Amino acid sequence: MAGGIPLPLLRLLGGLGLFWYGLDSLARGARGALGHLQDRLWKGSDHPLVALLVGALCAALLNSSGATALLTVGLVEAGLVSLRGAIGLILGANVGTTVVPQLLASPVGDWGLPLAGLGAMVRLAAPRLRLRAAGQALMGFGLVLFGLNTAASSLQPLARGVDWPALLQGLRGPFLGLALGVVMAVTMQSGNAAVAILQGVAARGDFPLVLAAPVVMGANLGSSLPTLLAALVAGSVAGRRVAVFHVLCNAVGVAVFFPAASALAQLATGVSAHPAVQVACIHTLFNLGTSLVELPWVAWWERVCRWLVPGEGSR
Repeated sequence: MAGGIPLPLLRLLGGLGLFWYGLDSLARGARGALGHLQDRLWKGSDHPLVALLVGALCAALLNSSGATALLTVGLVEAGLVSLRGAIGLILGANVGTTVVPQLLASPVGDWGLPLAGLGAMVRLAAPRLRLRAAGQALMGFGLVLFGLNTAASSLQPLARGVDWPALLQGLRGPFLGLALGVVMAVTMQSGNAAVAILQGVAARGDFPLVLAAPVVMGANLGSSLPTLLAALVAGSVAGRRVAVFHVLCNAVGVAVFFPAASALAQLATGVSAHPAVQVACIHTLFNLGTSLVELPWVAWWERVCRWLVPGEGSR
């Protein structure tokens, strides 16, 4: 307790404050460092396939589609990436996050404070304005990750107090599996962490693979909710549009592939006999399938997002 206010609540508020400030610094720094390339970046991001490939690469390097989505929100708010380009980046991020093996999920938020510190040093010591702006952008991105990680850590007692393997073993239907996947990803602030726990349970050999697919889908849907929180905190029309798409993208993927959960499980069993690898295959098949289904509709998604979140935003 601090002055009558519970410490976890203070940590949550402090994390959200750092997150908010970091997102603003990211946008300002990116605009200063890359503003001279604004038109080129804008035109390049308008090509959905190019944006998808860039998003996949970023998510593979960060091992997090959520971090890539947060970075995308910052770039859109800075006016460096179009809404159409942001949609392609997020579709690519959903693919890229499946590249890195997820047997041991590593929280990308742990890099937030080092990145913020490095960016601050560059911001203070760089001799050129453009380098200082790049340092500010790096500092902002680090603060975004650190702030979100700090806010999430205030919920860690809840996560530690739940026996996730026991809950997974007690599943009795696909809808409960979908709901549990969402809860796991939101509580642990990581879809990859939820998938890693599922892989550990599946490796025991007594977990029905047909129930793994709904849990994976739920984890993907839950992992997009922090981006929505990011946009609500930022209060930007452009950022809210990106976040709304991130949630809708995974929701539509669930709607399309949930009825085919057993088929995904059968495909995974044809790839490998190891249960943990099969879970990873389901994750890849779902995310890849979702992105491929939605990629041809990028222009339509752009209109939908502008309709759902009206106002003056990005071009």
